[in-house]
This record gives sequence, structure tokens and C-alpha cells, in this order.
Amino acid sequence: MSAHSLLAMHNITVMDAFFAGIRGLISHNNASIFEAEIRRFFDTYMEDIDDMSRMETSVFERAEKAWGEVELLRGKGRIARETERVKAESAAAANEVLKKEMEEKVGLQATS
Repeated sequence: MSAHSLLAMHNITVMDAFFAGIRGLISHNNASIFEAEIRRFFDTYMEDIDDMSRMETSVFERAEKAWGEVELLRGKGRIARETERVKAESAAAANEVLKKEMEEKVGLQATS
């Protein structure tokens, strides 16, 4: 199984558990428990809970920075370079076929 498939399965499982927890809290119909859990969530994931207008979480900021590092490690433009390589290889293969066809035609014309 590819790493991408495993990561996707993991992410779906985590999100399912997250939302199951939320549904469980809502089903208790107790606003104080729900508010306490929201506060705990913000305490864990928000850099500055007192400034609710600033909704940038430290988790997302770190994830964005990490993704930039991944892009650098993978090599920015790698896909474009590989596309160019494939095009060049395809063009070279097409040129070989044309060259062979031309040589066959010239060979047939010389023998006629």
C-alpha cells in the first residue's frame, strides 16, 4: 500500500474520531461541558486565546512552514522538470521512428 493511501486512511480516521467526539458532546445537551471542551481546544491549538479576532492557530502556521520545507526538499518545480524530461524522451522516440521510416523509404527507393 502506498504511503499516500496510508496517510489518507489515517487522516480520515483522525477526522472521524474528532467529529465523533463533537457529536458526543452535543448529544449530552450540556452547554457548560461543550464550552469547557471548546476552551480546552483553543488552549491547546491557539497561540493567543484572548484575541479571538486573530484566528491563526499555531498548528496551521507550523504546518504552512513545514509544507514549505517539504516543497524545498522535494525540489520546487520537480513536476515541471519531469514533464519536460518526458516530453523530451517522447520527442526523441518519435524522431527515432521517423528516422527509421525515412531510412526504410530511402532504402526501398534505392532498390526500385
